[in-house]
Amino acid sequence: MVTCVDTNVISYLLLDADPDKAAAAQTALDNASGAGRIVVCGPVFAELLAAGAWDQPALLAGLSAMRLDLELDFDRHVWVGASVAYARYLAARRPADYTCPRCLARQRFRCRQCGQELSRPKHVLSDFLIGAFAQSREYALLTDDVGIYQSFFPGLTLNAM
Repeated sequence: MVTCVDTNVISYLLLDADPDKAAAAQTALDNASGAGRIVVCGPVFAELLAAGAWDQPALLAGLSAMRLDLELDFDRHVWVGASVAYARYLAARRPADYTCPRCLARQRFRCRQCGQELSRPKHVLSDFLIGAFAQSREYALLTDDVGIYQSFFPGLTLNAM
């Protein structure tokens, strides 16, 4: 089985900020590599590079040292799957505080059913590109953020860290 790894798993190892998370990430990667190949998709690579902790050669060397393969090409199914899932997510999580660009009035939103104040979206499009990539290729996804993928990518095989 091929496993796609989420940004959070790799960042625990490369940033080395939390030893417990780093150990859990290493164990999860070891288990995944025992089952097959591990890949990093384009959005994960971009998020890691954007973090600014490494330049591109250092990041590529780190990924290579961890025996992670890069798969940067996306087909239309990934883009469409990600956009459909992200649109559903945004519809479910309207930001709690909008500012009108014209008059600067601030608006808050509450759930029409229960009255709970809705918070700003916590996930970005790249999360959905990662999920759509793994799902379209029928790869498992190794992540420390299982909930979002369970909710918006039914049928995706998830491996929790």
